[in-house]
Amino acid sequence: QPEIIDMVESHNQPLKQVVPTPAIQSTIMPITQSFKMKMIVIDQATGDPLKANLVFKNGKGDPLNVVDIGTGLFEINLAGKTGSGSGYKLEASASGYSAFSSTLFIHGSPENSIQDTIRLERVIINLPYKLNIYFALNSDQPLSREGMQNLLVMLKNNNTMRVEISGHTDNQGAQDYNQGLSQRRANAVKNYLVKSGADPNRIAAVGYGDSKPVDTNLTKEGRRMNRRTEFKIVEQ
Repeated sequence: QPEIIDMVESHNQPLKQVVPTPAIQSTIMPITQSFKMKMIVIDQATGDPLKANLVFKNGKGDPLNVVDIGTGLFEINLAGKTGSGSGYKLEASASGYSAFSSTLFIHGSPENSIQDTIRLERVIINLPYKLNIYFALNSDQPLSREGMQNLLVMLKNNNTMRVEISGHTDNQGAQDYNQGLSQRRANAVKNYLVKSGADPNRIAAVGYGDSKPVDTNLTKEGRRMNRRTEFKIVEQ
C-alpha cells in the first residue's frame, strides 16, 4: 500500500502527499527459440530454380548445416534470442553462374520460418565482368576481397573453368607506368586466388594499361570507370 504522509495544515485540512513504494524491478531473461531459414536460388533472368551450392556461416565464421530439400531449395536450422540479433554470412554458386556472397542480420527469434531468394547471373564466355575490388592510388595492394572471394568460389566449384584476370587504368600518367601498374594489380588478384587454393594453371593475369577504356578519360567520373579490374571466362 502507498504510504500517506501528512504535510502542513491549511484551513484546518491537512495536505497529504502520496509517496509510492519503490517498484520491484524484474529481470526478463532472454528466450532462445529455434526457427528455420529457407533459401531459394534461382536464375536471375528466367526465375528458374538452380542446382546450386549454398554455404551458410555464423558470426564466428563456422559453417552451419545446410539441408538441400530440392532443386534450388535449402533449409537451415537456426536459433535466436529475444531482444538480440545474430549475423550470418552466405555464399551461393552454380555452374555457369557468377557466385554470390552477402551478410544477413536476423534480429530476435522469428515465430515462424523465414525465407529469402538469391538470384544468380549466368556468365557468358569471353565477356568481361567487373570485379568488386579496389586499390589505393598507385598501389597494387587490394583494399577489398569480396569480389576475389566470389571468383574463388566459382573456380573451386567448376574444376574445368579457365579465367583471365585483367587490370586497367585511366590515361593519366605515362603509358609504360600504367601498363606495369595494371599488370601488378592483375597479378595481385591471381596471387590471392592461388594462395586460397585455386589452380594457377587455370588463371591468366594480364595488364592492359589504358588501352581498353570503357568510358571517356576527359572527366573524373569517366576515368574512375576506366580504372578497374575484370575477369572473363575463357573456358567453361
